[in-house]
Amino acid sequence: MSTTNLNEMQINELKEAFALLNPSEPSEDNGGEVTFTGLAELLKKLDQHPTEIELKDMMVAIGGDRDGKVNWEDFLAAMGPQMDNANTEEEVLEVFRPFDQDGDGYVTEAKTREIIKALLGDKLKDEELEEIMRVEAKPDMFNMVRYEDFVKVLMAGGIEED
Repeated sequence: MSTTNLNEMQINELKEAFALLNPSEPSEDNGGEVTFTGLAELLKKLDQHPTEIELKDMMVAIGGDRDGKVNWEDFLAAMGPQMDNANTEEEVLEVFRPFDQDGDGYVTEAKTREIIKALLGDKLKDEELEEIMRVEAKPDMFNMVRYEDFVKVLMAGGIEED
């Protein structure tokens, strides 16, 4: 699996996450690998929340050995595509900027709703959209949303995508 689509920052983020559960000096006990349990903890630190079945499937898919261990190369090959597909804050901001007619960091509530629907698609229920608008987008008294603040909430995990 090639990591050419990952930038240096993404690779470093993965290295840091892997290192959290894997000492820099492999010992006889860990061999420079992360266990099944360690992988689950590591993914949570990367804001990934797979089920136990998904974890087991991931272990098999990335070449975890029969003892349930994953080395750095296997981890990078498995997580690279996920990191490559993740939206960065700047990419999400770029979605909103064309609708910021005054260049003041605000878009209309209606346009924010359209953007959310476009990003999340059919899986978004009306009640969920209303909650997102009320709790996370927080339109002001003029029905305008400060989109930079809203995007920060999104990037912090305010809305989870499957």
